[in-house]
Amino acid sequence: MEDAKDMIQRSDVIFLHAPGWNKTFFLSQSKSLAKYAHKVRSIEYKSQKASFQEAKDLVAKIIETSIVFK
Repeated sequence: MEDAKDMIQRSDVIFLHAPGWNKTFFLSQSKSLAKYAHKVRSIEYKSQKASFQEAKDLVAKIIETSIVFK
């Protein structure tokens, strides 16, 4: 986290995939992202098994742009 500290401070949004109690590991008062909690956005992403391919799919989903015409 120390390596990314500058990027975290400059960011507008932090995307976090940490379902259930795992989220408290990052956001409880004494933890590293606590003072940036206002920037954190949860990502709902169901996965069977954590893998590099699943991480790549998640990044693709985050940066995907959709245009919907009604």
